[in-house]
Amino acid sequence: MNHQTYDSGRGHNGAIDTSLSQALLPVYDVISREITQRKHETFQELISKQSIEWSKLLEYTHYDLSSLANAIASSSPQVFKEHVNWVAALFATNGIPLGVLKKNIEIMGDVLRAVLPGEHQAQVVRYLTAGVSEIEHPPTPRPTHIDPSSPHATLAEKYLASLLAAERDKASRLVLDSFNKGVGIRDIYLQVLQPVQYEIGRLWHLGEISVAQEHFASSVTQLIMAQLYPFISPRGREKGKGVVVAVCVSGELHEIGIRMVADFFEMEGWFSHFLGANMPTHDIVQALETHKADLLAVSASMSSNVLKAKNIITAVRSSRARGTRVMVGGYVFNSVPGLWRRVGADYYAESAESALRLSRDILMKRSRDGVSEEIPKAQW
Repeated sequence: MNHQTYDSGRGHNGAIDTSLSQALLPVYDVISREITQRKHETFQELISKQSIEWSKLLEYTHYDLSSLANAIASSSPQVFKEHVNWVAALFATNGIPLGVLKKNIEIMGDVLRAVLPGEHQAQVVRYLTAGVSEIEHPPTPRPTHIDPSSPHATLAEKYLASLLAAERDKASRLVLDSFNKGVGIRDIYLQVLQPVQYEIGRLWHLGEISVAQEHFASSVTQLIMAQLYPFISPRGREKGKGVVVAVCVSGELHEIGIRMVADFFEMEGWFSHFLGANMPTHDIVQALETHKADLLAVSASMSSNVLKAKNIITAVRSSRARGTRVMVGGYVFNSVPGLWRRVGADYYAESAESALRLSRDILMKRSRDGVSEEIPKAQW
């Protein structure tokens, strides 16, 4: 187990500081519309060329603002840097000059400085400057997520090709036939479905496939997981080693990763309750209480959703399910070291496989002590 040293942040002991969010809330809509209006006026030619509607431009502004607020609230400039990196790659894919992104950030800064209280203006400038600096050093794109040395690399390549050709039945047969020939579900998840979904995301980000193709691929993968689910260690589940509830924070559109986590826990003999995305926090807490859950697994990918993960954890801590341990994961937690501690989680899992190792550690600790586990907060 890797015990991580905690970076306390700017005098906040690493805790989430919601003061900026509270200052933004009453004027959020006004700020968003003002920023969007200035973008519309500044980039009229580009907006027309790209056929960007006002509603979509406003949506982009919401993402920018939310990512900035989440970064400041968690005392982590890296959260906003990751957002800027992602947008920069998207701009490059669509042939939009990075100077446009810099100007977007400048417009956002001008509007925020005009409306925010003085105590927040310096913070805003510092974080926006950090974001702009990231544009100067864009990350090198990964060539592919499919490891050619993997025992099932050929299967993954064929599955990907079938998805891109919109051949749902062929894609499904490829995976299910491999299972019938003895390939384990764990290997199918880790060496086929997971890397292919990562690759689909990479191709979309590079502009090589459409949103429709990305959604189609995800739907096929979810269908295959549903077909494999009845074969996931039914005898192990009867042992009832523990109970895990798995959710995405609201606003997350991709559920495959957290569903894999839930299935991996099932493979280890846990009862899992996969709730998916867009679950009201009250209902999540109620599910923990109803099922007497030992663990809550929360997934957040977008930098604009850090506070949502924190709010879920806060609600759990103040409920009758306060004894439930919380594990977080997802792209934003993978990208920003130590962020999992700042939201108050007990554990962090980088992937479904690391979540599986964590489940084993919990069970091992219980078996060794013969009592309810109390594992030190840890990262896998």
